[in-house]
Amino acid sequence: MNDEGRQAQAEEELSAFLQAHGAPERVEVLVCDCNGVFRGKWFPGGDLKKLVLSGTNFPLSLLFGDLTCETPAALLQPPMAGDPDGVFHYVLGSLRAIPWREVSSAQVQLSHISGPDLDPRHLLEAVVERVDFKGYVAFEGEFVLEPHPSILAGGQVYSHQALEEAEPFINRLYKLAEQQGVELTSVLPEYGNGQFEVNLRHRSSPLQAADEYMLAKRVIKAAAFEFGKSASFMALPGNAAEGNGCHIHISFLDDDAQNVLADDRAVQAAAKGLLDTVSDCMAFLAPQANSYRRLSLGSSFYAASATWGENHRGVMLRIPKSDADQRRFEFRLAGADVNPYLLGAYVIAAMSAGLTLGGKPKEEKILEGKNLTTGGELPMRWLAAIDNLDRSEFARAQFGDDFVSTYVRMKRAEEQKFHSLVTNMDTAWASNVV
Repeated sequence: MNDEGRQAQAEEELSAFLQAHGAPERVEVLVCDCNGVFRGKWFPGGDLKKLVLSGTNFPLSLLFGDLTCETPAALLQPPMAGDPDGVFHYVLGSLRAIPWREVSSAQVQLSHISGPDLDPRHLLEAVVERVDFKGYVAFEGEFVLEPHPSILAGGQVYSHQALEEAEPFINRLYKLAEQQGVELTSVLPEYGNGQFEVNLRHRSSPLQAADEYMLAKRVIKAAAFEFGKSASFMALPGNAAEGNGCHIHISFLDDDAQNVLADDRAVQAAAKGLLDTVSDCMAFLAPQANSYRRLSLGSSFYAASATWGENHRGVMLRIPKSDADQRRFEFRLAGADVNPYLLGAYVIAAMSAGLTLGGKPKEEKILEGKNLTTGGELPMRWLAAIDNLDRSEFARAQFGDDFVSTYVRMKRAEEQKFHSLVTNMDTAWASNVV
């Protein structure tokens, strides 16, 4: 869509919102950073028109702050030397009322779409526009509700009793999601105590799917807060906990709206694209030190190696049971701490590259009901994954030198900061030194 079309649609959405809700007292601006966290500001309600039609300025470093909300000094070099501002523009379709606030409030999502490509949402948008196929995408994510004094001992997967215990929270979650325009297809208990999974509707726009996943996390946290609880999306929320994953389901449609993955050769080529490049992009898929704790834990329900197979939940890349014309991939490696825009951008770019180059994976396909075999090795430490991304020709070709170099600088600074801290484990181990 050109600039004139975007402006006209923004004006339409603003008018419709004011007709439905009236002028808000406050506007909350949401910008998704590279760690998959909404950052931003609260503005007076009178600024809504300006924000929707003209956007506002933010420092570009906002996109790369670490999880302690600090800007690593290592970031402030070209293209971010001097911590410059950029204009962040309104994301079409993102204007919504916020039902859980005490005063009438609106929210808008903004994205940086000009200058150096540093915004993860714009990165996904650029990948979607570049590939030859149309992605059909859905996300599902896991979280832990804390505290959750369940009377159940051990696993609770698919337990109606666990759903009944959490019914007030789940009812509120569905209500808030509906009011925010997020379609949850199901909520189910997972294996861990207090662990749940939310499934979202498939969308013909990967951008819309990722936007809705970010909003789903926001409403989950809001609903939990109303009941005096918190929702944790940590990849491994505790030493005795089950890992929280984020799975992306994806198929590709051609110009005739036919499923590309209906063809077995296309399945093999797209799978090869993912399996051959996943080691390069682990720093996107497992972005924190805690991400590797989940992967190192090991599980029967996700693989920490490059594996693929049909109707088998133990592999990294699963082909769910379906007819050929409904065939899709389920990429199961990422944890719930992943940025959904970077996850979507990687999976779409890798599948598209595989389809362009053709060929078959070198890894054996695992059939349903069969034992896993060893797949391609993946970096299982944070720094190794960052190093892989830094030297990846694939990542730099697909996502640009500016983005990859800046992301790598951010992650190196985070990794150094994390390992410079003295933890309780340091103290406990030191006490045993003779």
